[in-house]
Amino acid sequence: MRNANSYWPGCNSGATATQCNGNGNKFIGWDGADSGSSNGTDDNETFRAWQHLSLSNLISRTFSGVSLGGTDLATPNDMYFSSTGKGKYFLDSANMMFNRQKSNYAVLGTSVLGQNIWMPTLTVREASEIDRKIDDGVASQGKVFGATGLGTGSDTNCSEIYNSASTGADYNTANLSNDTKYCVMAFYFDF
Repeated sequence: MRNANSYWPGCNSGATATQCNGNGNKFIGWDGADSGSSNGTDDNETFRAWQHLSLSNLISRTFSGVSLGGTDLATPNDMYFSSTGKGKYFLDSANMMFNRQKSNYAVLGTSVLGQNIWMPTLTVREASEIDRKIDDGVASQGKVFGATGLGTGSDTNCSEIYNSASTGADYNTANLSNDTKYCVMAFYFDF
């Protein structure tokens, strides 16, 4: 929100208006250049979005709006991650990800201590079923994407997304009966 500082005094927490406010471009930006913040790791819209949701009473937890040391590690207490029973959500936007134009997205990944949010949390069957039930069932099309999580040993364990420049990359059917968690999900949304 570009003028959050005017609405919520609690947004400030010692930050300047520039650090507290978004830039008004409708995208949740990760780095300082996109969000207009002075520090691309500790203070950006990815962290501020959770704080703005809290200050507007849309979520119950309290968020400071800055990271702990500028990391994106999925520790249980990182303020910009929202606990779910199975993983964690992360808000961001991307200029071009999975062959999409710039859009906001939420990632459902794993909350493994000290690991990046892109660690796998779903089996290929779970990811493909979620995609099929709420979108188009294709890993790299529509509003729901399934991607191979980091640390799985192969970029194609869940889908061919990272290895394909074309739309239509699909879930790796060789892994449908495998109980190993290979996948993360990205849910795209626009305001």
